[in-house]
Amino acid sequence: MKKFLGIILVFVFLGSFLLAKFLLFPAKNHDAGGPGKPKEMKLLSLDGMVIHEENLDNTLGSSGSLKANEEVEIQPEVSGKITELDFHEGSSVKKGQLLFKLNDLDLKATLKKLEFNLQLAIQNEQRQAELLKINGISQQDYDVSKNTVESTKADIEYTKAAISKTQVLAPFDGRIGLRYVSVGTYVGQSTKIATIQQIDPLKLDFSIPEQYAGIVKVGDPVNFSVQGFNESFSAKVVAIEPRIDVNTRTLSLRALYKNSNNHFLLPGTFAKVSLVVHSTSKALMVPTESLVPVLKGATVFKFHNGVALQTPVQTGVRTDTKVEITQGLSVGDTVITTGLLSLKPGQAVKPPKVS
Repeated sequence: MKKFLGIILVFVFLGSFLLAKFLLFPAKNHDAGGPGKPKEMKLLSLDGMVIHEENLDNTLGSSGSLKANEEVEIQPEVSGKITELDFHEGSSVKKGQLLFKLNDLDLKATLKKLEFNLQLAIQNEQRQAELLKINGISQQDYDVSKNTVESTKADIEYTKAAISKTQVLAPFDGRIGLRYVSVGTYVGQSTKIATIQQIDPLKLDFSIPEQYAGIVKVGDPVNFSVQGFNESFSAKVVAIEPRIDVNTRTLSLRALYKNSNNHFLLPGTFAKVSLVVHSTSKALMVPTESLVPVLKGATVFKFHNGVALQTPVQTGVRTDTKVEITQGLSVGDTVITTGLLSLKPGQAVKPPKVS
């Protein structure tokens, strides 16, 4: 009797197991449409982008400083007391304009004495020449008198040069800065009188990383901005340092800005510089997120004939959101931009929704 009950319990258990399996795990080779009909594979729905040519300006940011086109400290060539100051602080001056004058009374007195001595020396030389014609004197005596004339002329030229050094003239058109002396001050050759700067045009000095050394050239446009002004200013590269700085690994450049707009900008101002180092109207750009890094570069998934093809590419300039493709893609190709982690090379996918 116990053996019979055990057999019954085994059959009940097996029946319950089969019923539960049938209810919880239906047959995989049939769908809800009816028995014998195979289930269709579900394809991924992705986003994509159609490649077309775009304008690309690759700008390089840097920092620089504005400098005067010409700048010099005004100092006297000789020592002396200032007798005239012929400029006003902050005023504009022209090349050759008298700026200040030192006392030259002693030099002028010496010049008058030398001019008088020259007249006497010339008269004496003329008399000696007449005597030489009649052999009244020797050739040596005549040469002494002639040498006296030439020596006196040289002394006069030297004195005139010394007098000219007591007058300091503006070396170029510019603007005078602050004055550091007054009339009556005794100054030496190292005394700073004032500064003069030519601020139209202005120089813009800045540097860029060494990898761009072969790209930039004289004449390239430069944009820069300064604090206190909302507008952007334009300049042009006029000179390039012919060497790389070994300490900073940068290349120094100089641009020129025409500061003719009421001389708003001043030397010494800090400038944020933007230099266009690459420009093209036929760039093939893809979103940064569409790139898949690989061991030897990068790839993208290109949609072609219903499948996702993993295509090796070479990249160029990068912007904030896009990357230039220099090799691997053509105009009209569709690049997949989403679901890249789920894709496998050659996988069948739905046509991407392009933007």
